[in-house]
Amino acid sequence: MPQTASKPPSSTLDAPQTTLALVSVAGPRVINHTLTPPGPVTLGRRAGNTLQLIEKDSVSREHAMLVTDTPRQPKNPDTTTFHPKAGGAGGGGSAGSAGGAGGEGGWFLVDRGSRHGTRLNGIKLKPDQRYPIEPDDLIEMAPWVFQVVNPALRGTDSRLSQTFDDTTHSSNGNITLVEPAAANKSTGQWMNLLLDCAESIHDADTELQLATSVLEAAIRGTGYTNAAILRPMTDDANVTVLAAHGSFTSQADGPSFSRSLIRRAAVEGLPTRLTRQQSDPDLAVSVFELGIDEALCVPLKLGPTVAGFLYLDNRHGTGRAAKLSTDATQFAVRLAQIAALALSNLMRLDLQKRYARVESDLAAAAEAQAFVLPQRTGSISGITYTGESRPGRVISGDFFDVIPLNEQRLAITLGDVAGKGVAASVLMTAAQGYIHAAFNHTHDPAKVVTALNTFLQARCADSRFITLWAAVIDIQQRTLTYVDAGHGYALLRRPEGELLTLADRGGPPIGIASSFDYPAATLELYPGGCLLIVSDGMVEQQAQPDDEGRAEEFGFPRIQSIINQLPPQTCPVQSLFTAIEQHAGRTQLADDATAVALQWA
Repeated sequence: MPQTASKPPSSTLDAPQTTLALVSVAGPRVINHTLTPPGPVTLGRRAGNTLQLIEKDSVSREHAMLVTDTPRQPKNPDTTTFHPKAGGAGGGGSAGSAGGAGGEGGWFLVDRGSRHGTRLNGIKLKPDQRYPIEPDDLIEMAPWVFQVVNPALRGTDSRLSQTFDDTTHSSNGNITLVEPAAANKSTGQWMNLLLDCAESIHDADTELQLATSVLEAAIRGTGYTNAAILRPMTDDANVTVLAAHGSFTSQADGPSFSRSLIRRAAVEGLPTRLTRQQSDPDLAVSVFELGIDEALCVPLKLGPTVAGFLYLDNRHGTGRAAKLSTDATQFAVRLAQIAALALSNLMRLDLQKRYARVESDLAAAAEAQAFVLPQRTGSISGITYTGESRPGRVISGDFFDVIPLNEQRLAITLGDVAGKGVAASVLMTAAQGYIHAAFNHTHDPAKVVTALNTFLQARCADSRFITLWAAVIDIQQRTLTYVDAGHGYALLRRPEGELLTLADRGGPPIGIASSFDYPAATLELYPGGCLLIVSDGMVEQQAQPDDEGRAEEFGFPRIQSIINQLPPQTCPVQSLFTAIEQHAGRTQLADDATAVALQWA
């Protein structure tokens, strides 16, 4: 029995994966979920979602999902007798297939047409479009807010600070909410400071520059001696310090912040103030030890999302703790509002740049991919063909080719690379180029497929494979010789209407088993016949889910039925795509979908 060849840790056709996690920073309960490739990770109220969020009906049944281009492993990779599974081995399925692509292992956020929407860094996403996510991003599905983190870097992030437990302190009424006052209560001096800060914030190109400008104005305008810009607090009570001023920059163990103060500001979405009462016998020991006299925490809100905090305090009698006026507090509130607007603009620009970068890369890849595919229709030695390949995103992992070998022979191939996006497209292009070159040396499809398997098996990671159907038609002899490498979706319609499924002999997908000799099958062709090969994206396309969340696949029997109902010499390709679009309820299909039909007199 052939064994799967041992592979090197990395491959020229596969890049390293990125591990990310979702950590709740707001919501009815604590969630800390690692995003494990290949995904998808689905979020919604319906049972069966990866993260079932049932606490509030503001979350839709199928709300959002996170997807990556990393493919799944095929079933039974070491079997020598391969039985094509229903749905093929193209990998990926319909769940992880909404538009766009990115680098291998990169994660993307997709809103699934939710009722109340999904926000990324305060920006409402367009349904069914893929947006790349990065560490520190905030994903909001009210009432939930998740922070994207890289778990591998959490322990080494020098910006990370542990809040102190002041629960006893916070329970005695020393933390109060501050309602924003009318703007006309600010003095002329503070207004000038706000205007100066607004100008420097406008010129900031990065979050750090923005935060530095805000802290300088906060110190000057409030009387607090210590200031910091913080990201939201995670479930382990850590906060990331974007920028700091005063003693926060010189504490040996890193700056310390009031957990209760931050938590209440996050929950209420309002400025929150802490005052120290020396006579309170229940005041938390940690507050005494730190010598905090007064602290203020103002949320930085991107729309409804709390994206961070302006945190201020005085310690050990410094500053003007006893004399801080309401106007000084309101100055901090107004300053935070300006900062939040500027931060929102920076994040919006960053998201636009990310999306534009992905779209640009995809457009270039799609253009290159279109160059290597054959013309959609053509005629070779009395055989006409029609082929159509539609990517589930912008670029496809499917390919087909019709190759004239000589005056009486031509080769036909259709392949489906596991996964989607750029990585699948690169492998697709490499495989198609190899096949085209190999048919110039031999007209035996078994030798071509065997050689391709040897070539790719040593170069692809274990998670990469290709299902392939390849054949040679001899026009003079009227024979079809074919090899099915784990594909399973080829039909021959004879003139009298009989349908044959061409998957009698073959083997596992390309790249699974080493040193495998693929056998070929040969059958006679009758005048007036039609050959059809499709990819699993046609078969596995799902309809819209019903009330129970069930979604019916189009299925191979429907394809057979459509071919049976068509008049002789009618090309089935367009009819198939029309039927599948009607089944899906949309023109953008969930997965790469390819169909090739050949007809002869």
